Amino acid sequence: MQTSIPPEITNGLSSLRRRIRWIQLIRGLLKTASVVLIGLLAIVALDFFLAPLPSWARTTLFFGWIIASGLAAIIFIAKSLLTKISLVKLARWLEERHPEVQERISTALELSDHPEGISPELLLELSNEAVADIGTVDPNEEVAGSRVRRSIWAVTTCLVAIISLVAIWPREMSRLLTRAVSPFTELGNAGAFRFDMSSGNLEVLEGDKVQIDLTFTGDLEKPLQLVIEKNGNFISETLEPSASDGNSHRYSYHLHSAETGFKYSALVAGNKSDRFEVKVYRLPRILEPTVNFRYPPYTEWPDREVSLGTGIQALAGTEVTLKGRFDTPIERGEVLFDSGSLGEINLEPTARGTMVTWSQILQPGFEGAALMKVEHRLGRELDAAQFQLLAEEDPAPEVEILTPIQRVFQVKPTEQVILVYSAVEQIGIAKVEIELEVNGKPVKSLAELLPERIDGANGKLWEGEAMILLSNIVAKHKGAKQVKMRLAVSDNRPEWLSGPGIGYSEWLEFKLDINAESLVRQELRNQESDIKKTVGDAIKKVQEARNKMHDAKSQLDKEQVSERAEEVLAQAREKLEDAKEDLGELSERMKQSVQEHRRDDVEQAVAKLDEAKRSVENAPLQDTPEARKSEVDNALRESEEAINDLRELRQDIQKDQPKTNDLAKLQEMAQKQEELAREAAEQAPDQDWENEQRQMQEQIRQEVAQSPEAKAAAMKAQADQVMELSNEAEELKKAQEGLSKLSEEAEPAPQKMNADQLKNALAQEQQNALTEARQELAEARRDNEDDRAGDLDKAIKEAQEATNKARQSELEKAAELAKKVADVLAESSEQSPSQEALKEKQEKLSDAFDSLAQGDAEKAQDALKDIQEMFNPREIAKALAEEQLKAANEARQEMSEAKRDNEGRADDLAKAAKEATEAAEEAQKNNPAQAAQAAQKAVEELAKNAEGSLTQEGLQNKQEKLAEALEALAEGNTAEAQVALEEVQNIADPDDVANALTKAQQDIFEGAREELSDAQKGQEARAESLPKAVEHAEEA
Repeated sequence: MQTSIPPEITNGLSSLRRRIRWIQLIRGLLKTASVVLIGLLAIVALDFFLAPLPSWARTTLFFGWIIASGLAAIIFIAKSLLTKISLVKLARWLEERHPEVQERISTALELSDHPEGISPELLLELSNEAVADIGTVDPNEEVAGSRVRRSIWAVTTCLVAIISLVAIWPREMSRLLTRAVSPFTELGNAGAFRFDMSSGNLEVLEGDKVQIDLTFTGDLEKPLQLVIEKNGNFISETLEPSASDGNSHRYSYHLHSAETGFKYSALVAGNKSDRFEVKVYRLPRILEPTVNFRYPPYTEWPDREVSLGTGIQALAGTEVTLKGRFDTPIERGEVLFDSGSLGEINLEPTARGTMVTWSQILQPGFEGAALMKVEHRLGRELDAAQFQLLAEEDPAPEVEILTPIQRVFQVKPTEQVILVYSAVEQIGIAKVEIELEVNGKPVKSLAELLPERIDGANGKLWEGEAMILLSNIVAKHKGAKQVKMRLAVSDNRPEWLSGPGIGYSEWLEFKLDINAESLVRQELRNQESDIKKTVGDAIKKVQEARNKMHDAKSQLDKEQVSERAEEVLAQAREKLEDAKEDLGELSERMKQSVQEHRRDDVEQAVAKLDEAKRSVENAPLQDTPEARKSEVDNALRESEEAINDLRELRQDIQKDQPKTNDLAKLQEMAQKQEELAREAAEQAPDQDWENEQRQMQEQIRQEVAQSPEAKAAAMKAQADQVMELSNEAEELKKAQEGLSKLSEEAEPAPQKMNADQLKNALAQEQQNALTEARQELAEARRDNEDDRAGDLDKAIKEAQEATNKARQSELEKAAELAKKVADVLAESSEQSPSQEALKEKQEKLSDAFDSLAQGDAEKAQDALKDIQEMFNPREIAKALAEEQLKAANEARQEMSEAKRDNEGRADDLAKAAKEATEAAEEAQKNNPAQAAQAAQKAVEELAKNAEGSLTQEGLQNKQEKLAEALEALAEGNTAEAQVALEEVQNIADPDDVANALTKAQQDIFEGAREELSDAQKGQEARAESLPKAVEHAEEA
């Protein structure tokens, strides 16, 4: 059974408990306030009597005061209020104060919680009596406020003391109280009112003068100290009064150039002034400046961002945007140029500073210094940045005619002029025209196809080809005796930028003479003369350099190199450099000549001259006379080899003269054939004959079945000519096969060589390998392959030493060095198939030297045979380049015919010729991978619209085989490349076949025409067959 406590008891006790809690709170607050006020008075007293109190001491006192106040709050407030007071405990406390209650209240509370075993009536009676007892209790009397009044006295005393002090010393106490509760304040102590800091806080610019004026009123017990805080460091400087008036003393402090900001205050004895700040702003300088270039749309260049540096330089029409930031407050600014404004700058305040932006389109003619002028927040105008502005004009294309070399010609009126030209243009070419003057008067220009960029998408070198038929010009302008022409190449610069820019080539003058030598012969003769003259001059210069080297060598015996020797070596170096430059320019000119396949010989001589020049340069740098002489000897040896190569080149060119003449004849014949075909196509039939034919048409149609002899005769003659050529080709093939078989049967077995012969033969092969390595080095330097060039340079030195050791019969050492050469070549051989073959050759040479050193002559001879039978990738590449060049020429000839007939395939053939020429150039440079890519592109171009032309299909087939050969060579399959090369070389020359067929067809054509004329006169019945025979002959 459970009995509840009467609410009168709980309500009465709860009211008493609330009274107790209220009194505890008030007493705790008063005690805590007493601690706070006493601590405040203590800090004020210490700050006054121990003035000047250091900052760290004030900080310590402040935090000590805060801690003491917190502890007081915990002890006097939190602890009392958090102590639990139960109703039973409160009842017993009350019963102790009132014994007459006789513990009825606490007993009733306790029994009500545990009523088991107690009579309900008794418990009820006890509760009623407890209710009566609690009703007599007054909480206000039980917990009187006298205890609170005792705590009020301490607080009141402290407050009265503070108020009294403030009333007596208001200036001092206000500062002391503020400093007590704010230890980091800039206020001075109680004596600060004696200072008059008239300068106060200052704001200046970097480099400005600073003057601080102040006045102290009072007795100068000690000198005035000006305390400066800069970057956390305190500097105290003693000042003497500049003027005194009784107790008033004036001071002045001067700083000639402000660099960084600082805070300052004054101190006299225990009196410390307020602290003020001198804020130094940086001079406006644009930080992290960048320039964004947005190029004119016609360039199609992407936007670019660079650092400002010393200026802005871009193509005229480019929109430039200058960006940066200021770390000092700027109100406004503008950019001035040539005493005028180029617009205001945009300013945007951010957390990192003030961001600045300025945009402008560079107009043509902009050139000079620009100045960014800004207004600082302090109201001063300052120069923030100065930079150069330059608007570069888009230059007109630079046009140069590569071939023909001459500028004045005496030619036949029927000549076909082919101009190969280059243009330097960075952006793009929009139009190419050939400007003409006939007999000194300008005539209508001829439009030409656009050239192609040859040095990549971002290059600026273009090459093109233009073909002009002088016969067409002569036909349009009767009485023409002189024709002048030049190329006019227009870029794509827009009109608002004064475009387009037009570049002109030199004028070519053609004097027309029916008896003149062909243009082909003139050009070939000029090319040959140019090569011979340049080579002769180069040989002369190298010989002069050798004489200088011999002169210097005799003066290198001493430890110190004399000035005379250095001067002579410098002269030799200059001669070698001149010869090298002349040959380099010749090599470039040979790209467009029939001697292009000889460029490797020129490059090889250039590489040797470069090596000789380097040895001459290194000679004075050596430490010993022997080392210097060794360098000079190497230079003499390399220069002598270069001279021999050049002489051999000159002899080869002389030997090629019959071939050159044959080439001239072939081109003359081809040109004549084209002219005849063009004239036949353009020739109109006689009008009278047409009228007569129309009258006789019905009669002839009736008789044609009785007399088709003319057509049969024409077709028979044509078939006979073709069969004759076919039989000749078959007989030639059989004869060649027979000769090859007899040659194989008659080939004698190789004779055994003795040790000396083997040594000499292997030494010669090692010398050949050295020459190949030098060629590889020249190519690596040409292609800027620095790593491969370094490996090849090491390999050449080792190979030279191996050659020397082989000649000195030190075969074991030669084998070791040859193996080192192979190892060095292997490090970068994957970059060049020819270097990979050279590495294999060096390995075989190492094995051969080693076998010979061990006395195994038979094995050494077998190795020598393997070496001699190795395919040379460089020679294969050179042969493929020649065949590729022939294919390019055939494509050009096919293009000329397509142009003449206004066929759509002309453009495809032009591209094919371009790609084929590029393939030939890359193969000539021993770059088979690039050559294979270009050759494959030529195949793709030739495959377009080839269905209607048998010659183009044949050329496509040949080009495919060339592409296969180059690809095999690029993959290192030299044997496969050699087989493909032989297949290409065995393909019949379509020009020879076409020329023979054309001659036969021409004879048929002329005979049929004569028969037709006779038939017309005699009104013969075969007159209808003959026109058809002529028609078929013309088609053939």
